[in-house]
Amino acid sequence: NGRAGNASAPAGKVNLANGRKLYNQVCVSCHGPDGNLIADHKLGNLKARHDEATTIRSIKDPKPPMPKLFPDLIDEQSVADVAAYVREEFGR
Repeated sequence: NGRAGNASAPAGKVNLANGRKLYNQVCVSCHGPDGNLIADHKLGNLKARHDEATTIRSIKDPKPPMPKLFPDLIDEQSVADVAAYVREEFGR
């Protein structure tokens, strides 16, 4: 059905490799390979702007034009993985 796991299951230990894969499959087309393609939503200073919980909320319930992928296309674990990846890879 194209869903990445069970949407109701709580997130376990984050998987940065899965977060990288999801970012490169889904997010890169808008945010770019370095996370800074959208001028007013640069991921390069993400850690300075948002804590982990806020990053997760932003992915789960994004402001337009970012598409809402949770819970129909990605699950709790996928959200946690991609949030951890962007914070680790791009955040300062």
